[in-house]
This record gives sequence, structure tokens and C-alpha cells, in this order.
Amino acid sequence: ILIMIDDMLLEDKSRVELFMPKHSKKICDSSWSPFLQLLIRPDGFIMIMTSRIIAKMACWSVELMEGADLNYYLTWL
Repeated sequence: ILIMIDDMLLEDKSRVELFMPKHSKKICDSSWSPFLQLLIRPDGFIMIMTSRIIAKMACWSVELMEGADLNYYLTWL
């Protein structure tokens, strides 16, 4: 699934918004949470692919990664 998401984002940068739900501001979880949680998996492939997807989402999305999510991701890198 991660490869398919990565390929999908490579084909069209605007598809990043599909993973940024409009309601994410109204609930406690950020739109980054599902992907950030994958960074702690013991499988290196999952971690690397997730990192690629997060980087693309952070660069191409209208919603900026900020606060604790940004700190966590940069620390992980």
C-alpha cells in the first residue's frame, strides 16, 4: 500500500490533499498521525517508504506540518 501511495503522489502532486482531511482541524489527531506512527515500525522498508510519503506530503500540501508533528519527524530523520 505504501508503494501505491508513493506512486500516486508522484503521478500528481495535488493528490496529497486526499490524505489531508478537511475535518482534521476539528479533532485532536492531526492528519500526519497515521503516517508518523508508521515511523516506529521495526521494518526498515516501512519506515523509509513512510518517510518518503511524509516528505512529499509536507512539501506539496497546503497544510503545513508544525508543532509536535514537525519536531517528531525532524528528530526521527
